[in-house]
Amino acid sequence: CQPMLDLARKKFPGVRLVLADAGRLPIRDGTFDGATVGWGLRNLPDVSVALREIARVLKPGGRFVTLDMARPRIPIVGRISEATCHTIVPLIGRMFGKSEAYTYLPKSAAVFMSREEMRSAMEQAGFQDVRWRDLYFGNVCMHWGVKA
Repeated sequence: CQPMLDLARKKFPGVRLVLADAGRLPIRDGTFDGATVGWGLRNLPDVSVALREIARVLKPGGRFVTLDMARPRIPIVGRISEATCHTIVPLIGRMFGKSEAYTYLPKSAAVFMSREEMRSAMEQAGFQDVRWRDLYFGNVCMHWGVKA
């Protein structure tokens, strides 16, 4: 988003930053050795399109890593996490005047892809050796793969 790019330009002068649609990147095929997305795929209207674009702009053998919210697999952790996300997180958001964003977060995480669905989507987009690792008691999951 533009406000984030504006901040990045101040921190990293001289670095070329581009505002673009994740499903239609203005980048040549096979340009990059690696790509990352943190907390972003969950917010896209079509994750599969974005994954294909990421694969397109990576060189063969290029690596992709994504980090996002996940639903914990351990039942007790899941119940605690859900209660926290649906009550405490929105309350904290209201305290900082960001009620909408902190209400959206747990709702979007609840309907986001499972670990297996993300792996499948990455493989269908052209990634191989796709793996994942749970972090923060399974509330966050990192997936990675290599462009075939």
